[in-house]
Amino acid sequence: MILSTEVDPNSWTVSELIRIGLAAALYLFGLILSIRKSFQLNQRRLYWIGCTSLIVVGTLVMFVVPTFSAKDTVSQRLGIGTWVMLLGLFGAVAGSIRDVLSRKQTPTS
Repeated sequence: MILSTEVDPNSWTVSELIRIGLAAALYLFGLILSIRKSFQLNQRRLYWIGCTSLIVVGTLVMFVVPTFSAKDTVSQRLGIGTWVMLLGLFGAVAGSIRDVLSRKQTPTS
């Protein structure tokens, strides 16, 4: 006997909520870190300004930019904006890893 179960598409599973939370944390970490590093006076300031710009521009392309033609669909803008934003996020994470690994280790006595 086959039992039919109906799944509510509006209910979120725990694994989906965890993924959404991790994505939001990565986004906020990358954005806040790149903004903070952009205001520091160091030799890599342009790198962090570039990461911040990519994150902000990608987010604006996804959600704010209007359609320009009938062929331009939401999915195209969402895809382009996502790739630009991810490039900025990965740059921020890579810069953070580089900063952590380049710290000089002081010997403890």
